[in-house]
Amino acid sequence: MPASRSRRRRGGGSMQRPVLHSVSVSQDYVLPLGEVFDSWLRPEALSQWLRMEAEPPSGVEIDRRVGGAFEIRLKCAGDEVPLRGAYLEIDRPSRLMFTWISPGTDQRESIVTLDLQPQGQGTRLTLTHDGLPSAQHAQEHVEVWTALLPRIGG
Repeated sequence: MPASRSRRRRGGGSMQRPVLHSVSVSQDYVLPLGEVFDSWLRPEALSQWLRMEAEPPSGVEIDRRVGGAFEIRLKCAGDEVPLRGAYLEIDRPSRLMFTWISPGTDQRESIVTLDLQPQGQGTRLTLTHDGLPSAQHAQEHVEVWTALLPRIGG
């Protein structure tokens, strides 16, 4: 797969546009839709599952509204890893979309979309992460999201 696409510009030259990558991960829960959804918007719930080490994040700030921002400061090997973004869509309890900027995206803006659907007595969450800068970044995010999502409600 090429690293970039060439597109013709007026005047005969070409400009390079990077190919962005997307990943999707699903997880089933025995929890109701609203509880899974809220685990992404309540700082105390988010702190229970979104962590890189045994310690909770050193800070979680969430402005729960469309256009509102969030910042999460994870602890990793003695350093702080900042995650930040803004909410693009909040449709409780079925859909949440937000921008995502982190060292794992080379500080470039990407988009995370959560789609939640009833699954028997529980919930199926499908997370799609769009706009990742490379295939390597995409693979790393599959691994991280696959490790993190089962922690929700645990």
